[in-house]
Amino acid sequence: MQQSAHGNMGTFFFNIIVNVSEVINLKKALIKSTYKKHL
Repeated sequence: MQQSAHGNMGTFFFNIIVNVSEVINLKKALIKSTYKKHL
């Protein structure tokens, strides 16, 4: 039980990290596109 619970927590945090990195990449892409429009 303890092992599976720990594994679920690891997967949970990994998913959060992946989601955050995806959001950061989206923001970078948005910033680049808006920056190009201003040029």
